[in-house]
Amino acid sequence: MEIQFNLLVFGVAALSVPFVLGLYVRCFRHQRRALGEFFGRRSLERYLANGRRRWTRAVCVIITFLLLTAAISQPQWGSQIEDVPRRGRDIVFLLDVSTSMLAEDLSPNRLSAAKATVARLVDELREEGGHRFALITFAGRANLQSPLTHDYAFFRRKLDETTTDSAARKGTQIGDALRQVVEGFAGIDPSYTDIILISDGEDHDSFPREAAQVAAAAGVALHAVGLGDSIDGALVPDPNKPGEYLTYRNEKVISRMDPNLLREIAFIGGGKVLAAGLASVDLVELYRSEIAPKERRTIDATATERPIEHFHWFVLMALVLLGSEMLIRDRREAM
Repeated sequence: MEIQFNLLVFGVAALSVPFVLGLYVRCFRHQRRALGEFFGRRSLERYLANGRRRWTRAVCVIITFLLLTAAISQPQWGSQIEDVPRRGRDIVFLLDVSTSMLAEDLSPNRLSAAKATVARLVDELREEGGHRFALITFAGRANLQSPLTHDYAFFRRKLDETTTDSAARKGTQIGDALRQVVEGFAGIDPSYTDIILISDGEDHDSFPREAAQVAAAAGVALHAVGLGDSIDGALVPDPNKPGEYLTYRNEKVISRMDPNLLREIAFIGGGKVLAAGLASVDLVELYRSEIAPKERRTIDATATERPIEHFHWFVLMALVLLGSEMLIRDRREAM
């Protein structure tokens, strides 16, 4: 049977025992010397008829201290099966996989940086276990990569496999992708759903503001995360010609993040915008501030094996010893 407890806490307490014993020895010596000088040695021997009682009381106090420390260390052994309800929200990641997301103003490029920040959030929430995630990629058309699922390993695998080829058509149609999500593309329940749009904000006349209004009318919270340089922009590598960059009319294409569009989308959608630009994106903080405080639904109960706590037995033994110490008196004889 495996016993688990906080070894650090108990170890520090155990190491303090010699120090406490030393204090008792010093205290008893000073007490004996003071009484001897006051009563005389012969009277002192009659006054302290049984010195073992003092040590018995001291040992009771020290063992009580160790027992309480053991209780604080949360001793656990054995296990029991409990049905733990899973409560959480649905988070739909709407990820831009257009060619402009290959721009290298973020390392190694915008798309890889976006995937990494989504992965960090999923790993952070894995322990809670109640949230469902969906992944939808879009460029000229939206594609469902992962439906809402508790299978975080499956979600991570689909996220890792995402490339600019994960959309059936080139271009950037933010508005079309938003409309498809809200109209049931991921089977969402608006009351418990948040959409996180991750994009550089470039759009090819897909009416994204109007799509954000559709999301707001449906009661779905829409957050927007902007990646990329919004001032100087960055060249876009040609996915078909390694080492070369995209050109249009014999000029190299420069992609700039559009923070204004993303701010408008988030404002209309009742969410928050993170126009990160070239800075690192912290979706964990976005989750904690905007999503975690919201109401969660109970999805189902899962059988969970939990260790059994036994700290109360140590507390009980400590109380018994402490009571015994209070009942033990130094037996004194008449002078």
